[in-house]
Amino acid sequence: MISFALYAAVMLLKIYIYIIGVNNYMHRRQLAEAAIAQALPYGQIVLYRDNEQIHARGEYKPGLTIVLDGNVRAGNYGVDGRYYQTTLLSRGDLIGESTLFAGLPRTHCAESVGVSKLLQLNHKQVELLLKEIPSFYHHLLTCLAVKLQNALEIMDDLVRHSTPVRLAKLLYQLSTERESAAVALNQQDCASLLGVSLLSAHHAIKKLVALGLIEAGYGKLTIVQPDQLKLWLEQQLSLLPLN
Repeated sequence: MISFALYAAVMLLKIYIYIIGVNNYMHRRQLAEAAIAQALPYGQIVLYRDNEQIHARGEYKPGLTIVLDGNVRAGNYGVDGRYYQTTLLSRGDLIGESTLFAGLPRTHCAESVGVSKLLQLNHKQVELLLKEIPSFYHHLLTCLAVKLQNALEIMDDLVRHSTPVRLAKLLYQLSTERESAAVALNQQDCASLLGVSLLSAHHAIKKLVALGLIEAGYGKLTIVQPDQLKLWLEQQLSLLPLN
């Protein structure tokens, strides 16, 4: 009786965590759509070609960029020319908060992935937007809080987990966000996002394939059974997930 009660409690807790995670994600999406509608009249829509640079590392020009359509990658090129991708931005994501509010130089290069449509606001336009629609601050703070949480989680993962586990976690998160078992990532993309060598990324992919968790295709990785991957991750992670 006690073991059954404990099992039921654990299952209810998992369901609750899942619902909270979904609700938080949906809330952020709804907030992003509302923020886009608020900001549209104040800025200029700019189209960028594939691989075209949007911002360069070290720039001080204050302003705010909002992704409307397409994707933007943020990363840096080392002195050896090697590129490390930090994140991939999509609709509703912001670029430039630290430069705009703290006067800090941009820390990453931002480049278009495919054709992207962005809304760009200069410093005066942002000031006018915030003056006339103070609720836009809510979206700014939410974006900053999410970025901070993601950065802290990445730092913790680097200390705790192996490359295969980090790759599996990345694929699971991207698959969940995009509601698709297939994730458009090649080996180089995986290496850049995880901050490892191409060989390390290759070995990590090979291990997950050997475990039957994913399938590797041309330019994409497909999760065979999301529930199985989630279970494997829960067995590997040394911390319980927050959502």
